[in-house]
Amino acid sequence: MKTCMEELETRRLFSAGQIDTTFGRGGQTSTPLPAGSSPFILNVQHDGTMLVAGRIGDQNTAKFILTRLKADGHLDATFGDRGSTTSDFEYNLNVSADGGPVHSTPVSLVTQPDGKVILGGDVDSAVNRYGGTVRFDLHGNIDIRFGNHGDAVADRFGQNGYYSALLRQADGKLIFVGHVLDDSTLAPDFGFAVSRYDAHANIDTSFAQIGATAFHFTTSVHEHASALCGAIQADGKIVAAGYTDPDNSGHPHLAIVRLNTDGSLDGGFGTGGRVVGDVSTNSEADSILVQHNGGLIVDSQGTLLRFTRKGVADLAFNDSAAAHFNSLQVIEEPDGKLLCLGTGNLGRFNADGSADVTFGESGVAKTVGQPFAIGLTPNDDIVAVGASRNRLLISRYQGTTLDGAGNFFSSAKLLGVLGSTQSVSDFVGHDDPADVYRFDLSSKAVTTITLDGLTADANIQLYDDRHQLLGVASRGVHSTDVIKKLLRDGTYFVKVSRPLGVDTGYRLTLATQVARTHERLP
Repeated sequence: MKTCMEELETRRLFSAGQIDTTFGRGGQTSTPLPAGSSPFILNVQHDGTMLVAGRIGDQNTAKFILTRLKADGHLDATFGDRGSTTSDFEYNLNVSADGGPVHSTPVSLVTQPDGKVILGGDVDSAVNRYGGTVRFDLHGNIDIRFGNHGDAVADRFGQNGYYSALLRQADGKLIFVGHVLDDSTLAPDFGFAVSRYDAHANIDTSFAQIGATAFHFTTSVHEHASALCGAIQADGKIVAAGYTDPDNSGHPHLAIVRLNTDGSLDGGFGTGGRVVGDVSTNSEADSILVQHNGGLIVDSQGTLLRFTRKGVADLAFNDSAAAHFNSLQVIEEPDGKLLCLGTGNLGRFNADGSADVTFGESGVAKTVGQPFAIGLTPNDDIVAVGASRNRLLISRYQGTTLDGAGNFFSSAKLLGVLGSTQSVSDFVGHDDPADVYRFDLSSKAVTTITLDGLTADANIQLYDDRHQLLGVASRGVHSTDVIKKLLRDGTYFVKVSRPLGVDTGYRLTLATQVARTHERLP
């Protein structure tokens, strides 16, 4: 008996998480980079163009490099020198006074509303270590109206401090987070450090009175603490995360602070503005994400942890599928779902941390090679960027499932003649209240219809070819809905619907078994 399995697989090429074969060649493009480039930062802009940043040169001569790609994944030759531009702070007065730059490495890329791009990171001279920023215009030229003829260096974290992340406020002011060491005006040493600068990279003394502030998490004189990442909330408050090692014993604990816009600790977060994670394990915050609902997602060495807007650990999320995915990067999609880059794969999770079964296979999709970063295009498709032998490898994946199932009997999705177990994943909700499927039986058979993978309540209904209801199953979000019927040959419809209008993914499975001769039809 011929089944429709091949037809279903063809349609699944357009489901969420699948490689987009309309992009490049088979879903991927390969673009040359200048020799010696090491890219590791991705920013997808509102028009779909992509900015990729990193360093170029060896450990002793490295400098910032920025490359722009068109939305089709190919180099934008109108940007910089054949698509790339660099900066080494050679002409910065502070760095020149130290004998010139030794090497510089970007840690963050931020964009302005006018399209200009600011790179920020560590700049090491022969004497001091600085937080360096440089601004490029739309054509990849250094913008000489910024800082000191296009670049600026910050020294508020001390001679041996370091700069982990650059953030941009809505008003254009710039925030550096990192680690303070050997600074005569900023204490304590070996502490979390946060500093703020105006839109032209001048120190902002309205922030913490001197433009910078530093924190410890204990009273131990041996404590080492460092901010490794940061984010700005919708209300302008600043979150910095990293680790604290109270005894400098090599056993760090995840640590987070939240600051008011004036640089003071926010007493409504954690304990006096500070949160320390589980002290029974070694951990640190490698990245932090502010969710649309105000919650915080922290990537701690591959484990995702969630904290409420008040700094309370979300224990249910912290034991979810998302928490244990071993994530390298996490971003939030517009609907609140979390998209994670793993080792050779992508995972998508619902807001509660459960796997999004409408994505890939049970929430996980394989990637082409090993990307170093992911981003979302303007239409919410997924781009992943990797590098190999001075080439950028860009692949694109379908971000949403194309809804091929209609809402009515007349527009039902055709599954053909059932002859074996078949599954399809999709979603129903506010904008798509029902999905209707049509299938045929060529002979009498026991037919089992199963609905699972739900994140909210949904139900299934079975109809005959006259649209007469034959069966209903609705047992709730944490249950599996099953309809099992002995059916004669003919045409049937299955309807999946969401009673309350809240989105949920689902997996619908249909299986048939040849009826025994003594079994009777209903």
